[in-house]
Amino acid sequence: MKRPALLRLAQGLGATALLVGGSLYGTAVHHARGGQPLATAPTPPPEARWVGAYWVAYEKDLCSVEQVDFSPITHLFVGRAVPHEDGTLRMDEDDPDNEAYAKELAVRAHRVGKKTLLMIGGAGTYAGFRGAAHAHQESLVQQLIALADRTKSDGLDLDWEPLPPEDEGDAVALLQDLHRQRPELLLTIPVEWGRPPTAAFFARVGPLLSQVNTMTYGMAGRWPLWKTWHSSALRGDGPFTRSSVERALALLLSRGVPRAKIGLGVGAYGTCWTGAMGPQQIPWSARVAANDGDLSFRNIVRDYQVAGELHRDEEARAPWLSFAAPQGPFGCRFVSYEDATSVAEKAAFARTEKLGGTMMWTLAQQHFEGAADADPLLHAMAGTNPIK
Repeated sequence: MKRPALLRLAQGLGATALLVGGSLYGTAVHHARGGQPLATAPTPPPEARWVGAYWVAYEKDLCSVEQVDFSPITHLFVGRAVPHEDGTLRMDEDDPDNEAYAKELAVRAHRVGKKTLLMIGGAGTYAGFRGAAHAHQESLVQQLIALADRTKSDGLDLDWEPLPPEDEGDAVALLQDLHRQRPELLLTIPVEWGRPPTAAFFARVGPLLSQVNTMTYGMAGRWPLWKTWHSSALRGDGPFTRSSVERALALLLSRGVPRAKIGLGVGAYGTCWTGAMGPQQIPWSARVAANDGDLSFRNIVRDYQVAGELHRDEEARAPWLSFAAPQGPFGCRFVSYEDATSVAEKAAFARTEKLGGTMMWTLAQQHFEGAADADPLLHAMAGTNPIK
């Protein structure tokens, strides 16, 4: 994920897999460290599409536990528990009552037939995740299972970010041990749009995963040999704008992940550029001044939408705003973001491509308390109409 995100090489863990036509099939026998065969998580049928969304405690003032609308959601990812290098697992770092929130959300979800998963890790927790998984794996597994039990969660979303190839062995062992000890727990991972795990990683743990959700948002910045670009273009990438949902999907499929296990990620936030007034410009003095959190869809509607000139890139299938003068608290001249139209197009793309589902980061960033449609992007992603 962005603010408070798993990926790479599984070595010497005794697994085989069958790769046919670039897809990974769960026909292999996977062994944990003790040599016992592991069952595989069934590949969901094409019609069993999920609609996932993240709720994180540090955004509870934007969307409280009571305000979460489960009607468009199949899976709610509740953040977050943080692993540390000494092997401890903490869920109170964003809020002292976070464990209680997770349990309450699980109870509410189960009443209406929905599921919750605990988000483990996230951006900024790499060292702790790596240290805990490498040196304290047995303890970490026991703590994760105990936390899932206490919060009545249906699964774990392992958000090890980044996951370089040298760490993939520990990630594989962690996932296998979790599955061996509690096979009914759902196991999911989010993956970076430009650096998904290796084919070797998915050959070993792909069959154990229920969902592999792509973080296809925040896909532009002032990077070497890049022009200004959209936060999440559906297509239309080029030699100086090397990101799009299509491009990220092709990369993930090349790793052997079945389409039915891939979730397309949607960001409920945008990117604020200063010094440039649109995409495809050479960023002489341009820079990204705000994105995740600071430039939530809520804030875009409040501080930018009315004052900006709306454009729609027909090739990239992405909306954007331009301003004649610096606008808002961050002095934006170009704001790339998602609206209900672009989100609905991404959901349609996921269906056309026969993907497993969609995922949103985060629910609260597009939530408008008291509005007739309190969750406009979420409903656009799910294809539901909240207006009775």
